[in-house]
Amino acid sequence: MEQTPICVICGKPVNVSKNIFKSNGFKIADNKRLCITCFNKLDWKKLQKTWGDPKNWMEEDLKRVLDGEQPEALLAEKEQKKQEEQAKEFRKMCNVCGHIFCYTQADLENQKKKLLSAGLSSLAAAGQMFAAPFGTVTGSINSAAADNKAKEVIDYDRCPKCGSRDLRELTKQEFQQEMQAANTRQTAAAPSAADELKKFKELLDMGDITQEAFDAKKKQLLGL
Repeated sequence: MEQTPICVICGKPVNVSKNIFKSNGFKIADNKRLCITCFNKLDWKKLQKTWGDPKNWMEEDLKRVLDGEQPEALLAEKEQKKQEEQAKEFRKMCNVCGHIFCYTQADLENQKKKLLSAGLSSLAAAGQMFAAPFGTVTGSINSAAADNKAKEVIDYDRCPKCGSRDLRELTKQEFQQEMQAANTRQTAAAPSAADELKKFKELLDMGDITQEAFDAKKKQLLGL
């Protein structure tokens, strides 16, 4: 036998019915219940204006409002947490080629949306191929468009440089250390101004560049 739901605030039984005369409460988030007595205690008009439909109201938030907190402040807190979650960084290093890259939760969700969009486009294209005598042509065009959408999706479980799935996650400190080491290697590998100047002097002596071109490059390398 199904248990009678109870109000998350006072613990009394709540009957939620489509028939307004039989109902003595409301459904809130997570399929929980709020009795009409507690509903009226909560300044529901203000809550509805701030939070919208009661089905979006969270039990924890309702209890905090009853303890004196403002709905607007709770909403702002949720938005702040959402922004922080979207900004969360994932840092990875490829064990094959050594490439280091990072992305955020927002990046990940955007790629999921692209993947979903590409999937829906593929289904629509397949439907068009069988919908009408000329549907095959239209469906083929839309199928190609769907394939292009799918190619735009970034798979963060693959190295963007070599395509390997042999990756390891880095802490923030490890990421900074690896990036610093990579920059040091890149700087060491880069030719010095003296080497570059020597190379261009050889090109000048061989007549491959003009004196004006050599002088311009000299000024650039020496920062004159």
